[in-house]
Amino acid sequence: IVFTLPIAYGNRLQAVPGVEAVTWANWFGGRYGDGKRFFATFAIDPKSYLDLYPEMVIPADQKDAFIRERTAALVGERLMEVFGWKLGQNVTLQGTIFPGDWTFTIRGVYHPTDPAIGDDVFMFHHDFLEERLNRPGIAGWYIMRIDRPDAAATIAKTIDDQFRNSSYPTKT
Repeated sequence: IVFTLPIAYGNRLQAVPGVEAVTWANWFGGRYGDGKRFFATFAIDPKSYLDLYPEMVIPADQKDAFIRERTAALVGERLMEVFGWKLGQNVTLQGTIFPGDWTFTIRGVYHPTDPAIGDDVFMFHHDFLEERLNRPGIAGWYIMRIDRPDAAATIAKTIDDQFRNSSYPTKT
């Protein structure tokens, strides 16, 4: 999470036999208001991330609005309730890892069908993070869908072997 990897790894990961889909994210570390209520904040690639998480149910019009708008946010329903936020509202987070005030417009609210997903995450466009930082091409972590769970160890070894002697080795 704290040691970034190149975004360019995504294409190479996608080419590994057994890997069906790839996405990436970055931990943002934002806080809201007095900062007493912790919640996870991720910069994501909207289309690929949401494709890998069908457990996040989002009304189609909200999903489209989130994907279209560079400064849009997608927020879990519990987080909406905790802060009393509304769809279409501007919300400003204070960056802790990436300093400054970051304002987003809530364009989508998700409901997880699997409790492991959690309903109190704040997500926004990875492109916006890169643009604002003027630091393109970084991923905090990758998420992959593989064709067979029993192939996970072999796929992980293939990935780690591919990047072992690079400037940015992986630990899959």
